[in-house]
Amino acid sequence: MYRQIVAMGRWTPSLQQALKEHSERTYDLSYEIWLLSMIPCPLLDEKTSRCKVYEARPLACRVTVSVGDPHLCHPHRIMQSGILNKREPLHEFHERVRSSIKRHGITMILMPLSVALLLGAKIVTGEIDIETADLEVLRQYFGGT
Repeated sequence: MYRQIVAMGRWTPSLQQALKEHSERTYDLSYEIWLLSMIPCPLLDEKTSRCKVYEARPLACRVTVSVGDPHLCHPHRIMQSGILNKREPLHEFHERVRSSIKRHGITMILMPLSVALLLGAKIVTGEIDIETADLEVLRQYFGGT
């Protein structure tokens, strides 16, 4: 996703700042607390009510069949497109990912989109070597140490 955003010319200082702010706001929050906190998606442009990186949006957003209704990007309505049941395709996708990860003996870490994009940028730009980025390195990264 990071590479696609860069290729589209949208990896701007303002987007990076929005991701950093979102990362700080969501740091160490459980999914349930994040929902209750009503923290909007860092990729939603609140002025235009459109996704800043629509062409590179994640799977959860792609399975929402709608024509730009930002109302559905709200954390409390993210699973309610009304057009397509998002739970089924997302559940199936996540089960396949879990199975593949388990089969290959890889550790899976769930993280906010903002954190994943910032980490992806560090890996792609060589600040963090993916081959040596074990769980402890990721813990240190998330802990800011």
